Amino acid sequence: MNAARWIILLLLVPQTLWGINNAVPYVRQGISYFDPDWLNGYGAIAGVLEVQGTEGNGIDGFAGHAHSAIAAQTDAFGYSYGFQDVKDFKDDDPTDNNFHGTFVAGIMASQYSTFTGVAPFAKYYGAVFDGSDSKAAFLSLNSSLNYLVSQGVQTINNSWGNTPTATSQLTGSYFVESLLMDEYTGYRGKTAGTTAAYNNRLVVIAAGNAGEETGLLGGPADSFNTLVVGALASGSTPGSAWDDPTRVPVAQVASYSSWRPLADGRNGVHVVAPGSDLWSTLAINYFNTNDLVAGTASGTSFAAPHVTGVATLLYGAPTQPLWSGATYKGTVLSTDHKLIKAIIINSADKIAGLDSNGVAQAIWLPGQFSQQDGVTTALAPLNYAVGAGAVNAADAFLTYAEASNRFWALSTLTTAGQMDYYTLGEGKFTTADPNLTELYGLTATLVWDRHVDFTVNTDINSAEAGTADKDLLSQLELYLQRQLSPGVWTNVYISAAVPSSLQHIYMPMLPTNGIYRLAVRANTLAEPALGEEYALAVEFIMVPEPGGWLLVVVGWAVLRGRRRPRGASLFRACSNES
Repeated sequence: MNAARWIILLLLVPQTLWGINNAVPYVRQGISYFDPDWLNGYGAIAGVLEVQGTEGNGIDGFAGHAHSAIAAQTDAFGYSYGFQDVKDFKDDDPTDNNFHGTFVAGIMASQYSTFTGVAPFAKYYGAVFDGSDSKAAFLSLNSSLNYLVSQGVQTINNSWGNTPTATSQLTGSYFVESLLMDEYTGYRGKTAGTTAAYNNRLVVIAAGNAGEETGLLGGPADSFNTLVVGALASGSTPGSAWDDPTRVPVAQVASYSSWRPLADGRNGVHVVAPGSDLWSTLAINYFNTNDLVAGTASGTSFAAPHVTGVATLLYGAPTQPLWSGATYKGTVLSTDHKLIKAIIINSADKIAGLDSNGVAQAIWLPGQFSQQDGVTTALAPLNYAVGAGAVNAADAFLTYAEASNRFWALSTLTTAGQMDYYTLGEGKFTTADPNLTELYGLTATLVWDRHVDFTVNTDINSAEAGTADKDLLSQLELYLQRQLSPGVWTNVYISAAVPSSLQHIYMPMLPTNGIYRLAVRANTLAEPALGEEYALAVEFIMVPEPGGWLLVVVGWAVLRGRRRPRGASLFRACSNES
C-alpha cells in the first residue's frame, strides 16, 4: 500500500443557490444545437468512486439520504435515472459528511433545469472506499470497483489519488492502485487476474493538485488504460456569483493542476476540463436539507467528472431510438473504452500548455519532439500540462458519429511489424464534397491497452496487496506518410512514445499537397497469440485547389474554436524537448 490518499480540493465557498454548475455548458458547447432532446446520458450507466478519509467523504445519493438534484427519478416510461444507490465499503455509511463526493456527483448528474450536470439522464452508482494506508483499505477499494462493475457501469470517475513521492517518481515503480485500475479496465482476450475478463470500462482519473508545488502526478494517474484529466483556469474571482459573466473556463491550465511527465517519461495528463471556481451540489448535512444547496470549489477533482460526463453522453448515444445504431459513414457503433478514450482525446481543442520545465508556451506543442529532414518525431506526443487540449463534448459526439471529416476505426494487429493503412481518398478517409480534393491538416489519436493480470490477495492479515502475474505492453506507432510516387511513401510525422499506450499526431497544416495516409504499426506485440486491439480516431480538413485554402482554413478555426489555423510554423524550430 502507498501513502494516504488525497482528496483533490483547493477551495470551498458554501452558498445557497437555486441552480448549479454553470461551467457545464462550456463542456457541452454545441451539443444542444445538434441534438437538444436526447444527447443527455439517457441509457448510459456511470459510476463514481469516492474515498473516505479523515474528511468523511461519501455521496448523498442513496435512498433515505439523497440530494434532490441527483436523486433517483423515474420518467413517464418507467426509466430510472439519477443515483440509484451508493455503497460504503469502509463502514457501511455512505453519507457525505464533508461535501466532496456530492459535489463531484452534481457535476455529472444534476437534474435541475437552470444548470444541469453534463449527463443528467444517465443512471449512476456510487461506491466509497477507505482512504487509509492499510490492507483493509486496499481491499475496500477492490470491493468498490467490483461493486460498480457488477452494476454495469460503463465509466468510473475517480477524483482521488495517492500523494506522489520522490521515490515513486525516480524509480518508476507503479502504484499498486494503478495496477488495480488497469486490471479492472482489462484488455481484449483477458482471462486471468482478479476479474478474469475484459471488463471494458473507461476509468477517468483526476491528475492532482500539485501544480504549484512538485507538479507530480501520483497513483492511480500513472496507470496506462485510464483517461487522466487536468483542470482549466477560470476567469472569475473565487466565490463570485453564479451568473458572473467572467465565470467561464479560460484557455489555460490552472496553476494548481499537476502536469509533470511520469517517471517513465510518459505524458501524465490526457485532456483538461473546467475545474476552477465551479458551482455544484453540497452535502445535505451542510444545511440539514436535501433540497438544492450549492457552493463553489476548485480542483482537478471537479475537472474529472466533466470528462466522465462527456464519456457518459457517448455511451448513451447508441441506446437512443433516434439513433440508427450506425454512424453517418455506416460504421456499427462500438462502446469499447479505447474508442471512447481516443475520441475524447482527439476531439479536444488545442490550447497553449507548459514545457517540461513548467514554462508557459504560446501555442500547443507536444511534450517532447524532434525534427530532422522534414520529419517530426514525437516521443511525448501530448503536451505535458494540457494533454491534447480542452475537452469538447460537441466535437467528441461528431467524431463518434463520424460526421463530416471525421472517422474512427477499431481493429487488431496480429503480427509484429504489421502495418494498417488509412489512405486519403479510400474508405472513410474521404469527403462528400467533390470540390475538396486536397488534405490540409489532421489530428489523429491511437489508443491500446496494457495487459495486466493482477490478482488481489484477499487475506486481510497479509501485507501483500496482490500479485502481478502479467504486466505486458505492446509497442505501437502512428505514422503520417505522403506518397512520393505510386508505391513509394515518405514519413512526415511519427508518434513513437515508449513506453506508452497512446500515440497522437497534430498537424494543422501539412507541408505540401499530395496523397497522404496514416499507418498504425506493431513494433512489438505483448502477446502475439492475442494480437493487439487498437482504437484510432481521426479528424481532418479537406480543401479545394491551393487558391481556395484561406477561406477553408479560417472556417476550420471558427469551427474548432481554439485550434491554431496556420500550423506550418508549429515545428519550425528544431527542439529535443519543448
